[in-house]
Amino acid sequence: MLTISTEHIKPSQRRLVTHTHTIAPQAEHLVRDRFGTLPPIHLGLFGDANRWAETTAQAQLSLEPGVANSIQYEHQRDVWKSRRKTAGITILAPAGVAILINLRKLRTTRDINETLVHELAHGHQLGSTQAREQHLAYLQHCWNVAALPRREFKRYERLVNRNEAEARKAESLASQLPT
Repeated sequence: MLTISTEHIKPSQRRLVTHTHTIAPQAEHLVRDRFGTLPPIHLGLFGDANRWAETTAQAQLSLEPGVANSIQYEHQRDVWKSRRKTAGITILAPAGVAILINLRKLRTTRDINETLVHELAHGHQLGSTQAREQHLAYLQHCWNVAALPRREFKRYERLVNRNEAEARKAESLASQLPT
């Protein structure tokens, strides 16, 4: 199931929002055919990079209530710094995953298509119960809540790199979407 919301959309971005609403079900279908099941997905489209960064950091930090204030601040600062470089991010949500798209980084319908397919591939990767648990354990380690053994941490870092490569390859599916 895919739901879509928008926030702080500028008039110049309405065309991209309309296009996203049109192609999102098709993109979801393409990714599902390639990879298999997808969890429930909430797609958030943000016209303001600052609001995107704020929402992203809050949503990620809400996954783990035991994060120290200094770590929260550092994480928020890191997300804030990435707001001009990052087109989208897939994060765990209470039910499924949330894909947050930063429209300030995207200019064309092709950019939307590729970013959406890329992030939907990450949605599949985070969709299983085991993947959710592993990712939460990784975040807890990164945020100094609970330590992972070094070997497990390195194994998960390699998995993240493989997942990113797989999502980049999946972007080729975007050529099947209308522009």
